[in-house]
Amino acid sequence: MMEDFSKHLQNSIIYLIITDTEFCKLCIHVPYELFSSEITQLCFKTGVEYFKKFNTAPKDHFHDEMLKVTANLSPDEKESIARYLYGIRNMNCPDKSYIISRLDSFIKSSSLMKVTYEFAELVEQQQFEKATLLMQDALKAGIDDSPLYEDFLDDYSDLPLRGDKPNYITDTGIPLLDRSIGGFCKSELICIAGPYKGGKSWFGNHLSKVSLMKGLNVVHVSHENSAEEVCLRYDMMFGGLVNEEKPTEVTLRWMDERGRIHEKVELRDTVYNRELVIRNRKKVKKFGGKLIIKKFPMGSCSPLELNSYLGKIESFMGIHPDVVINDYADVMKPLKANKEGRDNLNDIYQYLKQIADERQLVMITMSQINREGLKEAYHCGKIDATHIAEDIRKIGTVDKGFFVVVPRELEEQGEAVIGCFANRNKAQGVSCVIGRNLEIGRFYNYSYIPERD
Repeated sequence: MMEDFSKHLQNSIIYLIITDTEFCKLCIHVPYELFSSEITQLCFKTGVEYFKKFNTAPKDHFHDEMLKVTANLSPDEKESIARYLYGIRNMNCPDKSYIISRLDSFIKSSSLMKVTYEFAELVEQQQFEKATLLMQDALKAGIDDSPLYEDFLDDYSDLPLRGDKPNYITDTGIPLLDRSIGGFCKSELICIAGPYKGGKSWFGNHLSKVSLMKGLNVVHVSHENSAEEVCLRYDMMFGGLVNEEKPTEVTLRWMDERGRIHEKVELRDTVYNRELVIRNRKKVKKFGGKLIIKKFPMGSCSPLELNSYLGKIESFMGIHPDVVINDYADVMKPLKANKEGRDNLNDIYQYLKQIADERQLVMITMSQINREGLKEAYHCGKIDATHIAEDIRKIGTVDKGFFVVVPRELEEQGEAVIGCFANRNKAQGVSCVIGRNLEIGRFYNYSYIPERD
């Protein structure tokens, strides 16, 4: 049994084969021998056979069908099946498009592995025609649920959904921005650009927190900051705590309902207060999401290895990531060592977008800006796509691009400018000023649009 066909994936398939008629249609020809236990094989086969008879998923009738097919089993076997199905009933509904994608990949890979030796023998015997036909049949394996629109002029099935709001799963948590740009959808690649030490990673932490509070699963991969630093930042952010040995006075800024900004000095507790940290983590845990933090040594992890790591999380932990904070793509290991730096960066961004598409998640990464961008950020408080370091082609791959900069006149107030310079589907060129208290992990306190001269 291949690693990718995890217990979580198998359980998700059983859930859908019981409850979803469209999923049943796609799985008629999936061999039940792929499943790793007799129980999952029996459940899958029962669901498919019911669909073949009645052209619908079994749903509430599945229990009656199982009673029929297990009539001759021993009491212990029946009890094992009952316990398994109890767990299935209490699952959250899986992401169908993602499950179909993973099942499709598994069937394709297992089909190719099955014919590899026979293909090699045929080639060695110079039976090229048979070898070609064998491989062509293997390549046809899998599931394809994508709409073809072969009869576009007669097919109106897509029209009822036209005009519906995009299926955003999370957003920036900054209302002034979200009203203009919308949120983030599955399969999107998001890039955060800015100067060195300009707050890009803090923005990534902030987006992670927003997603966690929506009950989503977040994987935070760091190629630069240490795992300890990432953990400390989250604990600061979850509780508004200082990264000091003892409680420390901090100047806090906030905005009232009339848009007036106020200041006060407040004593804030520390991330070294273990009981308080545990209490804050438990508060975030109640929303239902998971946060996994992984540190790779700089330049050691390629996008291929990142994809493999995400597969392991699903296989061994049973967790499907909804959002990946990849901090950051520009320092990842190249896919091909013999390519020029700019071409490697372009390849890295394209592969990150591929991961987002295939795994149906939001991929968020960071990028440096060039010298011209540094000048523009410091003096004008904005940047655009031409200021992205090394290779502008990578911006053509991203779905949304943001910048975080601290212009000269905002430094003393603890404020920054955040904006969207690239957006595939909605508004771009929008920005606002945000107030922040990074000394207690608050990336966002308030926001406003400054008056123009």
